Amino acid sequence: MQLRVAHCVEICSALGPPGWPMAAVWLKGCHGDCRGCLAPELRSSTGGKLVSAAEVARWVCGLPRILGLVGSGGEPFDQAEGLAECLALVRRQRPDLGIIVYTGYEVDAVLRNGTEAQVRLIADGLVDVVIDGPFVEELPPAPLRGSSNQCLVAVTPKGEGMCSLIPAQGPNRVEVAVRDGKLFWVGIPPRGFGDRLPSELRESGVILRGV
Repeated sequence: MQLRVAHCVEICSALGPPGWPMAAVWLKGCHGDCRGCLAPELRSSTGGKLVSAAEVARWVCGLPRILGLVGSGGEPFDQAEGLAECLALVRRQRPDLGIIVYTGYEVDAVLRNGTEAQVRLIADGLVDVVIDGPFVEELPPAPLRGSSNQCLVAVTPKGEGMCSLIPAQGPNRVEVAVRDGKLFWVGIPPRGFGDRLPSELRESGVILRGV
């Protein structure tokens, strides 16, 4: 089973409970068409890199410093079969990790009408926290969420503990870096962040050349 992976980050602190170092995997492809999408470049189901679920799991399990894993996209639940296989392997090898997955689907709808693999992700506890619901541009953000309609759904007891660490209100965190000649950020950026970032960096004395 394969996953279409857009990119990965070995460690970040902007997409989990405060103080938790998390690995992150962004999957390519999304069935939705949310206006103002925060990652429109990940909508297409082409591109990225096809990687076996087992290879992704080996990568995650080989990261000793992390406390958890975040799956985002794109739409992870559109690749539910590969994702379920990957997370089952992670669960067996690293039961200590807390797993968060973003999805535009709502958990209740998945449990009622989802595919077997989509239901398995939730019902079998392969994910600790699901952050569900479509992005709504008109609504304000919330901690770890692009818009306030999205919910933190604790699926497991570990997930309940993780959710208890996430503040009910406050700003989201964003980490910015240059990787492979490209400027990228991790986290939930403020609206218009990508458009403002180059000019704000210049005003701070940071000049980007050839990036």
